[in-house]
Amino acid sequence: MNVTQLLATRGAQSDLIDVAAFDCAPREAAAALLRPCCASSRWIRELALGRPFGSRRALLRASDDIISDLGRADVAEALAGFASEVSELAGEGDLLRGQWAAIVRLRLIMTFR
Repeated sequence: MNVTQLLATRGAQSDLIDVAAFDCAPREAAAALLRPCCASSRWIRELALGRPFGSRRALLRASDDIISDLGRADVAEALAGFASEVSELAGEGDLLRGQWAAIVRLRLIMTFR
């Protein structure tokens, strides 16, 4: 299944991608779906390799776990992909990571069901 086919799994009433379809997708297609949610290549790679999740809740939990384990370079890479949001983030260290993690979580919720 490619990205176009995965996007076609979105129902008429919902623009969300089914986690079951995401779980079955080839790794490259899964990574392409994750990329708009977070620019960290490590986060994308680990989530794509961590499948299947079976539920959005499990996907969110895995994302939180990966984010908490990312190093400074990974966080910098991720924040570079949030150009429009970074100017509104305040603080540094754990506070900044928490704000960024909340944005990633919202993007995942807006992408997957």
